[in-house]
Order: sequence, then structure tokens, then C-alpha cells
Amino acid sequence: MRMMRADALLSAAESLPSNYAGPGGVLAVVKDGAVIVQKAWGYADATAGRIMTPETLLPICSITKQFTCALLLDLFPDPEFLADRLRQFLPNLKSAGPSISQLCNNQSGVRDYATTTILCGLGAEDRFDRDQARALLARTSSTYFRPGTEYGYSNSNFHIIACLIEEATGEDYGTLLRERLFNPAGMTTARFVPDSTIYPETCTGYEGDFRNGFFPAVNRSQWIGDAGICASLKDMIRWEQYVQELDHHQGSLYRKISTPQSFADGTPAPYGFGLARGNVCGASVVGHSGGMRGWRMHRTYAREAGLSSIVMFNHEADAKAAAESLIAAALKAEDETEEPSHFFLNRDRAILVEVTSRVGDEISVLSEGEITTVKLDGEGVSEGKGYVFESEGRVLQIARPAVEPHLRFERGERSTDRALEGRFYSEELGSTFVAKATSGVSYGAFDGAFGAGALFALKPVAKDVWQSQNLRGIDMAPGPLTVIRETTSKGAVVVRVSAPLAQNIVFEQIP
Repeated sequence: MRMMRADALLSAAESLPSNYAGPGGVLAVVKDGAVIVQKAWGYADATAGRIMTPETLLPICSITKQFTCALLLDLFPDPEFLADRLRQFLPNLKSAGPSISQLCNNQSGVRDYATTTILCGLGAEDRFDRDQARALLARTSSTYFRPGTEYGYSNSNFHIIACLIEEATGEDYGTLLRERLFNPAGMTTARFVPDSTIYPETCTGYEGDFRNGFFPAVNRSQWIGDAGICASLKDMIRWEQYVQELDHHQGSLYRKISTPQSFADGTPAPYGFGLARGNVCGASVVGHSGGMRGWRMHRTYAREAGLSSIVMFNHEADAKAAAESLIAAALKAEDETEEPSHFFLNRDRAILVEVTSRVGDEISVLSEGEITTVKLDGEGVSEGKGYVFESEGRVLQIARPAVEPHLRFERGERSTDRALEGRFYSEELGSTFVAKATSGVSYGAFDGAFGAGALFALKPVAKDVWQSQNLRGIDMAPGPLTVIRETTSKGAVVVRVSAPLAQNIVFEQIP
């Protein structure tokens, strides 16, 4: 069994909210049934100022699929018992139909109904219910590959399984989940919520990203089997503990759904019974992502290491990469390090540029919300798109003579002090900047003549320097804000706030 690097794991968990910045999120890592780290940060509802907690219910989206398959095998150890019902569900299928197991393994060739709705004219925010799904699937007359010969991810597969379970048992899918999976696992607040328009009101999902800004997502579809479960971080921790316990017992329900599957010709398959197989730092993992507009989540389990990770966001950052980064941090050799991006600061204007990468003699520079790739000559000078870049180790010079004077940017020192808190007032604007921190992650909002704005994430980029997401306004998004905390010669604490088109506005701290 591989050794776990607890220090690296805790460091990765601490930095994850900033690395995947957004309105809010939760994470946990469980090893051999024990919770090694859990964290909740940010806001479940940025407008209402409702804090994200380990008890906040979030839709787990496609992670539901493994619950559907577990329920299927718990009720029907031989899933092909439902084969006749499947043929009735797809009455117009002309070719040989898939088996129930091929549905579970995404080997059916049945097209994804959520995608097919687009081809039938459904709008992204239109209502879509189970009756419409049933009618659409009933029209299926062909599969797009011969069942059992290929892998093709499809929500249709798991929607069909859940419907067949209800028909065969005469019981509600949500009731069966609660009685046979949630209760045994101790998932006391998890529940099935098929209608995405009434997802728990305590949490809002946000579309967009840190660069382009966030806004509440609108979902108006009904889900069953392929999605629909809502659960808290505490519920998901209990699921991981339950999984890890069952994994010790040959023939257990989890062993059944996690057994590697194959295609009809015997070739190993990458997916089976709601679980995708992968590899992180040389360790085999099984898990699944979940997502819909405004939500991203992932759970993964490294069996040999006895290590599970869970990440759930109420925004659209890459939860799979985030969850696997926790596993990677715990398992990496100490000499495996990654070069971070670097921020350079001009304090006179309170503006930032970011060197996001350097490959050979090319650097990518993010400035004013736009990325410019430039090629340096032997002396570190390059001209392109109106810029002259001069790299002098810890200094970056930018000159656009036709636009602004020569500006000097110094590389910011990274800091472990991530929190910005307090109230700051701008006499010039008659506006108050409010900074709050949850679990060490900072958020800001403005309260001025036009009202109180929603909270937004602040990512620490250097000592006493933060950067916001790209905030949405009445015009095209203006680029991210830079926020610098300083102490004046008179001892007053101020923050200076800059956007590309509105630079260097001073807010002085108030009680």
C-alpha cells in the first residue's frame, strides 16, 4: 500500500478554493474510513450571502448513476430480469437491442436524450419532463453502434434503468434509494429531487467562470436515474466510508458495481455500472463526475491506497481535476513539483499582469482580461500587438507607447495569508467595499448609490494582493479587479481597487 503524504494533502486542500475560484464549494478526503480533511468555503448563495457549509445540499448530478446501478443490483442480482421491459421501453428499435448490463456500462449505443432534445428544437431553459423523455426515447429506431462493441456515454441508459426499476417494483425510485442505499450508508439528509427547478433553495448554481464572471444558472428539466440525487458533503463522506467498508467484503454491493467490465470481445472497458476507471499518479481509481448548468462535482476512490476524495462546486470549475489533485498530492513523490503561474504588480496603478506559462522562448501574458503570447529574443525583449516585454528576472516591463507610459511590474511574493476582511469606504464614489472570509477564502461586494451587489470571489495572488473574477456589468465584462491592501504613512488601512478601465480607486477602512 502506498504511503500518504498528509502534509502535501493538507496544503493542496488549503489552496484548492483559490485554484478553482468561484462562488463556493466543499471538499473531503477519506482514508480507510477516517476523514483526513474536510472543508467548506464561500457562498451557497452569493446574492443572499448564505454561507456554504458541510450540511448544504447540492445536486450530485451524474454521480447519481452509480447509485442507480447499485440499486439495480441490490433489487435484481441478475439485471437481465428486466430485459423484456427494456424491449417494451424501446418499442421501435429495429436492430438488436442492448442488454441491461450494456446500459449500465454505457455500451448500449442508445443516443443521449439530453443531447437529442437540442436536435428536436428544445431551448436550454425550456421545460423538459419525464413524459417528454419517455416519448423521445420511444421513437428510438436505431443505435449508433452495435451494443457491446463500443463505449458511448449516454444519460438515456440510466434514465431507462430507473424507469424500469419503478415499473418492476411498483415503488418510487426515491423511496427505494432511501431505504436501500441512503439509510444503510447513514446519508441522513440525501434525497431524490427529480425536478431541477425545485432543487434545494439553500444553494444556487452559477454559470460562467472566474475570467468571464458568474451568474445564476437556470435548469428546468426532470431527471431520474441519470441525475436527481441531492446530498450534502456530510452525506457524501458517509457514502465514501460505506464504500470503503463494503470494499473489504468479497461479493458486497460495492464490489459488484466496481468489478471491471469488458466489451463483447473481451477487451477491458473503461466504464461499468456508473463508475469510470482511471489513473492518478500511477494509482488505479474509480469514480464519476457530475455536472449540469451551474454545478460541477466529482468523487474518486483509489482502492489500493484506501483513499477517496470528493469535490463539489456550485459553479463550473473542473471538479474532476480538483478531486484528482487531492489524490495526487497525497500520493506524489516529494520531488514532483509543478511550476505555478506568476503575478506581476504595478503598485502605482494597482494593476496586475500574469505570466501564465513559459515554453522555451515564448511567454503567455494575461493582462486586462486578454492573453497575449509573445516570443522573446535573446535579451528577453519582444514586440507584438503593441507591447514590448522585457524580462529581468523578477521584473516585467510593459510599454505601449501609443496607449500609456512605460510601466514597471514587480513579481509578487506569494503569501499564506489569504484572508481579506473589513469594510472600506470610497469618498469619491460614495461606495462601501465589504470583504468577508469563510474558511480562509475571501469574498467582496460593493454597496453604493445603485444598490448592494452580490458577493464575488477574491483569489490571493501575492502578499496583500487579491484578484476578483471578471465582474458582469451593463457593458461587456471589464476584466478582473485588482485589490491591494496597504497601510498609509498615517497608519490608516486602505484598499486600492483597479479594473482595466477604472484604475486606482481608494477605499479607506471604516469601523
